[in-house]
Amino acid sequence: MFRMWKILLLPALAFLTACQTGNLAFQIEYDDIDGLTKGAPLTYEDNPIGSVREIEYTDQGVFLVGVEIDKNFRHLANHSSLFYVSEDSNANKIVELEEGNPSADQSPIESGELIQGHHRMAGMSQKLQNQFSSAIESLSSSIQDSWENWREETLDQQLQLLEEELDRMQSKAQELSESMRQDYETRILPELKAHIETLRKELEELGREDEMDSIEQKMDNLEGLIEA
Repeated sequence: MFRMWKILLLPALAFLTACQTGNLAFQIEYDDIDGLTKGAPLTYEDNPIGSVREIEYTDQGVFLVGVEIDKNFRHLANHSSLFYVSEDSNANKIVELEEGNPSADQSPIESGELIQGHHRMAGMSQKLQNQFSSAIESLSSSIQDSWENWREETLDQQLQLLEEELDRMQSKAQELSESMRQDYETRILPELKAHIETLRKELEELGREDEMDSIEQKMDNLEGLIEA
């Protein structure tokens, strides 16, 4: 009898497994879809990972946008993710997925679920924060990974990297949220200053301390923008 139950359960288990590992289909609710149409791509970091399958306008005056994400990218869709209507480089309407706050609900979106969409302003704001955070982490990680192996012939490359990253961070600094500013001041800035000070001492030993002037000026400018 037990063996018979196992045989009967196998198709159901196979179906559930397929639902969890296949493409992810769910709905997003919007007050306005700004001209979005069926078939439009759903993108992540400018790469298509799914598409709009259907659009329904309800009696309640909201739009339900049915989307499907390729199984290889379904791990990107969780309850902290932001889904907002945007445009590609050709001004075609798309749905963009942007990673949300890491401290928010990271549980995965399930097939058939209905979630709340986000306004474009909220999505773009989060995108800028993610890009800024990535730039800081990239700079910090790059310096940390290579620190012990630096030699005189690599200092020019490291100085150039510092200047480029500081320029990029300055261009985004004014658009940060208050939480990102606090994170920068308490966690990133002290670490970055310590690395730059070590680099300055290395250059002093080589008689090249003047080469730090522009980097230190950019750090001062960036700090001023963050604290403004």
